[in-house]
Amino acid sequence: MGAVNPHEEETESNTIVIKQTKVDTMRASYLKQRGRAPMANEIEDILENEIREELLYREAIALGLDKEDGVIRRRLAQKMKYLFEDLAVIDEPSDADLEKFLKENASKFTLPGTRSFYQVYIDPKKHKNDLDEALKIVINQLKSTNLQNAFLLGDRSLLEYRFLKRRKSDVKNRFGESFSRNLFKAPIDSWQGPFQSAYGIHFVYIDSKEDAVLPELKQVREDVLQEYKREKRSEANDIFYNGLKDRYKIEVDDYATF
Repeated sequence: MGAVNPHEEETESNTIVIKQTKVDTMRASYLKQRGRAPMANEIEDILENEIREELLYREAIALGLDKEDGVIRRRLAQKMKYLFEDLAVIDEPSDADLEKFLKENASKFTLPGTRSFYQVYIDPKKHKNDLDEALKIVINQLKSTNLQNAFLLGDRSLLEYRFLKRRKSDVKNRFGESFSRNLFKAPIDSWQGPFQSAYGIHFVYIDSKEDAVLPELKQVREDVLQEYKREKRSEANDIFYNGLKDRYKIEVDDYATF
């Protein structure tokens, strides 16, 4: 193979130029994969493969093979999107910018509330004929029993007696929507219920709660910064896309159906 001038400029559509930057990239890629620099004969093979790929690519484009191929079309569009994202410059925000962004997007950063509680389980299947009476007896007994022994008053189950700092979503996943809703509305430091769950019936004692709170910027600065940049990059993408769209006349067949 003849020598390639790395500084040669492409002057014709049928000219293939392998520049020094491309050679350096191929050499670095080989070194990363093999753990050593390529030998002279291997460099020839690498260049030959690069030229072969470029020739086949150009012929495919010339034949219009890319135009009706949905996979290629999507890959090129995705590559263009990545290229723009790499070029898009997002100014580093000040703390004031991040404070404003944090407050405007409070729902994304608010720490959810939690409840710590005890539960005493009542199995409805074991009290088919006297459920109401059984519930009255248990709640009255609970009021005069210390928390350490209260679990003895319920029916046996595989459920834990004590739950620490559980989020509403966690409680919902474990006990169901109705139970979690009632639990997070209930007052603390007293037995409440009966609450229905996917398992049966429960009495609960909430001994501590933490309400949802929006943290200070210093606590979540990195998360806020990443979300700020993501949103700004998305806005820049929209501006770029709309600018491209304005350059085209877009027509949709009146009879087109989806």
